[in-house]
Amino acid sequence: MLTDKDIEHISKLARIKISVDEISLIREKLSSVFEYIGQLNTVDTDHIEPIFQTTGLISALRDDNVEKNIGDEDAQRSILLEQAPKVKDNFIKVGSVLGRSKK
Repeated sequence: MLTDKDIEHISKLARIKISVDEISLIREKLSSVFEYIGQLNTVDTDHIEPIFQTTGLISALRDDNVEKNIGDEDAQRSILLEQAPKVKDNFIKVGSVLGRSKK
């Protein structure tokens, strides 16, 4: 069974604001999902062959072919960096993933 602290931690990781009133409802629902997963983990699948895909397709993706050579690496880098919204020191600048930095 999940605790209120677990729910608060999960909501922080997911960056979802949950009110105090919602915590108990979410805890019950998530706990029931985890209990069901626990039941699935007890099923004997030793004699079942794994299925990795069901369509029969070998590759649903296109081949990764170079269609147009735009020049040397420096020219390619320049063209790509011109398209980026933010650039710093010849790198594409992106927002923080782990922290909440606004820099």
